[in-house]
Amino acid sequence: MVVGTLIAAVAAYLFQLIAGRVLGPTDLQPIVVLWTVQFLVFTIVFMPMEQLTIRRLNSAVARAAPWRLFLLLIAASTAGAVGYGMLTLDRQFDGDLWYLVVLAALIIAYGGFALGRGYLAGRLRYREYGLSTFAESMLRLVLAIALLTAGMGSLGLSWTLVAGALVIWFWLPLRGERIR
Repeated sequence: MVVGTLIAAVAAYLFQLIAGRVLGPTDLQPIVVLWTVQFLVFTIVFMPMEQLTIRRLNSAVARAAPWRLFLLLIAASTAGAVGYGMLTLDRQFDGDLWYLVVLAALIIAYGGFALGRGYLAGRLRYREYGLSTFAESMLRLVLAIALLTAGMGSLGLSWTLVAGALVIWFWLPLRGERIR
């Protein structure tokens, strides 16, 4: 788990380094804003959801997480993030409405990512937790390198943030298992 998280941090740094050098500060700005909003929502809302899922599954009497509440929190977080995006569209996203679509997908995807990781850790699958964290960052980095090499700009690159989070749902430990 620790090794996967460490490698994920290095991959996140490399993503920013490479994207910053290829795009430059002005074109990188929307991605930085997307990542910052996602990070704030993840830290403030989704990490507690992940931790509650872990605690509930790991307690002496395993109980399901409050999924309805979590879905409402994800929906409210998405609405809040998109609201922020709308208020700052011209200043932060150069007036491009597609960034609002990316922002909504990003928040929803990371809500699912947090719940998926919570499920893995709650089932004491720490290796898979670390590997999924590693895979999220590595997928984002590999896709970013491919898209930047192909000449894609900021908007195309912003979708790699979403793709990284979706890796949790293709992760073998979650496929075929019903999350209750």
